[in-house]
Amino acid sequence: MKQASPSIDWAAIHTRLDKAFAGSQDSSPETIRTLLDERARALSAVPDTLQPSRERLRIVSFSVAGEIYALEACYTREVIRCADLMPVPESPDFFLGVTILRGELLPVIHLAKFLGLPQTKMKDPSRLLVVGLESNDLGLGVNDVIDVLELSAEEIRESPEQGSRARKYVRGITKDALIVLDGAALLRDTVEEERNGAE
Repeated sequence: MKQASPSIDWAAIHTRLDKAFAGSQDSSPETIRTLLDERARALSAVPDTLQPSRERLRIVSFSVAGEIYALEACYTREVIRCADLMPVPESPDFFLGVTILRGELLPVIHLAKFLGLPQTKMKDPSRLLVVGLESNDLGLGVNDVIDVLELSAEEIRESPEQGSRARKYVRGITKDALIVLDGAALLRDTVEEERNGAE
């Protein structure tokens, strides 16, 4: 939301102009320095009405292996049913195959396996979260898509978990234990690993 401009105190401005005009009759270095110092202080002062801007994020939440995860909405394009997958021989174990979406091939991964989550909590994906920036680049196999939420960037804190494969793709976690993934890292590494696994 665009912030309102601070109100202008015209009376104070006229007073300073009058002082500056009066002072201009005395062009000594001391007077000029005093005037410049006053202007510098006025320019550097931050109006009380201005507040630091806070970045707002729209995120899509979904369930994977018994946990609730989320991804920024700018990376998510649509949600479809996980069906009609064609397996690809000699591909990584997290690579479920490809499906056809509006005439285009869409590679699909099992997100829980890709993140290295516990096998005991894994279920077969029932939904595909189609992700990408300018095109449908990848399908993430998830258990269910839950909601679209909005929160501030300040609400996402660094995850305390260290050392796990999933940690590499976690942007942060909220106070409600919502795990927000790094969409850019997911897109980059899934494509790279898919390529390496096929070689």
